[in-house]
Amino acid sequence: MLNCILVIDDDAITRQLYSMILEEMEVSDRVEAFPYGVQAIEFINTFTPEIILMDLNMPGIDGFEVIEELNKNKNRREMKVIVMSAHFAKGQQTKIKELGVDNYITKPLSEEKVNEVLLKPQMKKN
Repeated sequence: MLNCILVIDDDAITRQLYSMILEEMEVSDRVEAFPYGVQAIEFINTFTPEIILMDLNMPGIDGFEVIEELNKNKNRREMKVIVMSAHFAKGQQTKIKELGVDNYITKPLSEEKVNEVLLKPQMKKN
C-alpha cells in the first residue's frame, strides 16, 4: 500500500470524486487533495507523496509550472507524477514527456485506470 497520493485539480467535484475513488480502493494510507498548484507545492515541500495525480489546466500556476517546480524538489525521484486531462492539445504530450512526467491519462479517472496506471510497477503510456 502507498503512503500518500496527492490529487491536484481546481474542480471541487472532480477532486472529491477522485479522492473518494482512491480511498474506496484502499491503495494508499492517505489521500490529500488541493485545488491549486501553489498549495500542492507547499505540501510537497513538507511531505513527499509517492503518487501525484494532477490536472494540467488550472488557474494561477498550471500543471506544467507545478511539474517544473516538482523537478527542483530533492525528493522528485520518489514521486511518480501522472498528469490528467479531459483532452491533450497538440504538443502537450511531447512537453509532458520532456518534463519527465511518469504517465498521463485522460479524464475521467476510474478504478480501471487506477489499477492500470498506478498499481502496475511499469508505468505505461495511455
